[in-house]
Amino acid sequence: MPYKLKKSLITAALLSAGLASTAYAAVPALTVENGQILSGGEQKSFAGNSFFWSNSGWGQEKMYNADVVAWLKNDWQTSIVRVALGADEGGSYLDDPAGNLARITTVVDAAIANDLYVIIDFHSHHAEDKKAAAIKFFTEMAQRYGSYNNVIYEIYNEPLPTSWSNVIKPYAVDVINAIRSIDPDNLIVVGTPTWSQDVDVASQDPINATNIAYAFHFYAGTHGQSLRNKALTAMNNGIALMVTEWGAVNADGNGNVAEASVNEWMNFLASNNLTHLNWAVSDKNEGASIIKPGVNPRGNWRDEDLTASGTLVKQIIANWGTAIDSTDDGEDSPTPTPSEPTTPPTGEPQPATDVTANCEHVITNRWSGGFQGAIRISNNSDNPLNGWQVHWNYSDGTVISQSWGANLSGNYSASNVDWNGTIAPHTTVEMGFIANGEGNASAVTGDVCQLAAAGNNNADDTGSDGTEPGDAGTGDDSSDNGNGNSGGTGGADNNGGGNEAEPTEPEPTEPEVTEPEITAPEAPQNPSGVASCQYQVTNRWQGGFQAAVKITNLSASPINGWQVSWHYDNGSTVTNLWNAALSDNYSASNLGWNATIAPNQTVEFGFTGTGSGDTESLSGEICQ
Repeated sequence: MPYKLKKSLITAALLSAGLASTAYAAVPALTVENGQILSGGEQKSFAGNSFFWSNSGWGQEKMYNADVVAWLKNDWQTSIVRVALGADEGGSYLDDPAGNLARITTVVDAAIANDLYVIIDFHSHHAEDKKAAAIKFFTEMAQRYGSYNNVIYEIYNEPLPTSWSNVIKPYAVDVINAIRSIDPDNLIVVGTPTWSQDVDVASQDPINATNIAYAFHFYAGTHGQSLRNKALTAMNNGIALMVTEWGAVNADGNGNVAEASVNEWMNFLASNNLTHLNWAVSDKNEGASIIKPGVNPRGNWRDEDLTASGTLVKQIIANWGTAIDSTDDGEDSPTPTPSEPTTPPTGEPQPATDVTANCEHVITNRWSGGFQGAIRISNNSDNPLNGWQVHWNYSDGTVISQSWGANLSGNYSASNVDWNGTIAPHTTVEMGFIANGEGNASAVTGDVCQLAAAGNNNADDTGSDGTEPGDAGTGDDSSDNGNGNSGGTGGADNNGGGNEAEPTEPEPTEPEVTEPEITAPEAPQNPSGVASCQYQVTNRWQGGFQAAVKITNLSASPINGWQVSWHYDNGSTVTNLWNAALSDNYSASNLGWNATIAPNQTVEFGFTGTGSGDTESLSGEICQ
């Protein structure tokens, strides 16, 4: 694995960067393979912070210093940062190239010194009109930093709603070619239409080059499931995504922290191994800033110095749990080892005895024969809740088929995963699931749970993401001298007048899945009983489909291990499968955690593919 500096470029880079006197450690190289970004050849995701626009005179120049980078690394456990070279409006790189470059290189040098990944971002909404400036800038950056695995080039922050194939892609190809003439292999991230939201559009006409990923941006107060569906489409089409910018507030950079939506987004990012950076390292008086106005710009921040967004974001980053392995011995390092988690180990919750929480079971969506639900745990106390585990059951035979945001076992027990093990005072965490049945649940109990009034543990919240009026996003963030951060498409997920249509059908489409601890797939061992095996196409779109296989135990004995097979006569192919191990064309077998099917219970696995997905062939040893 290429953990050390690329020796072919090191001498020139050290000289041009003025760093020859310092021996900086290297980090694993980032590579793109099969639509995934790998670190040192392994699938990982990282969490960190984006700096504000670097423009001269905008008030955030002071944040571009080495001390704040070191503070984020050591206090927040940040593993990646992003510098935002202002390329629009007054005081930009075009107006003050020396001042902006000095700020950018200060932070990039500090990131390398602290063994962090660092994104060098051409922060513009009109980069296609400034291609010559972009090529000049990235040529200099590649010459200066091309020898460092730390560096990622983001060549276009947020294009406006313009043509991908006719405008953005041609610009990107020219800038990529300029970088590749100097740096052959560092990761390059390309912005996508509509403020880097239309990744699905880019996935239909991807750039033919190596180590290319695509920017995906969201603001939790404005964006929800319909935008996540775009990301799912893009990933299913085989392109790699990186969330180079996200906010905990509205798309205009203001508003309250949308905690419930942030939790949904973090579940999605974790289950899909997506690296993400929060906007913004700033003390500007707006909701997206992580520190309050006037706070020390060089770090050493107390809890009371952080904004509501900063408090939540610090908790997310500190508990993301992916460390970077680095070495300065000139030899390849062993497999990177995660840092010690700040929350209790998964499956061993250690709640504080003076903490109480409201624990409730809610149903967020229904369809014929099934529903999507969630368990919400709200810390009612003034102390943090460190680790949690809750229990519930169903009186109507409901069976959960997929879950995310927790470790699920039995009928039913859920415990925290590493990144959401700590619940700050007066905040809420949520785990979600898809289930078959009506969802008549008992009260949710657990050591930390304060039993709610009858009925609160089976709330129906199906309108929470589809019926409430929403605030429209303001659009181009450059229109307010940097006040906004990502063009809003309106309250797209709550009928706020945006241009993202709300899905008309329930969307259990490849849900945000955090699978339980999984060992190597187990082949069937002495299966007993007979089962009904059902293949069903659940969704179709132009050129593709989503399908599921349900295996229901019809006997009085448990089924211990299962395997089913099918084939296509129409050229259909499976491209992505979850909750089973896939081999050949096509045979699927159980994973370790879903090998046993109790009498009258069902397990389900799903997949997406190309073609119609129609088949008349589904067989298996246990299938009736």
